[in-house]
Amino acid sequence: MTTVNFYHDLPVLESFTEAIETDRHAPVPGDWWIAIADVMGSTKAIEAGAYKK
Repeated sequence: MTTVNFYHDLPVLESFTEAIETDRHAPVPGDWWIAIADVMGSTKAIEAGAYKK
């Protein structure tokens, strides 16, 4: 898939079950970067209602 048409070319999924089926996953275009972060204490902040701080 190309960046230009990536979202356009993705199939429509009707349920969460379809979204977690790995045969329905698509590779991202080669010019994309994926960043993942885990913010320490975020779960506790949300539970305490401090998610906007």
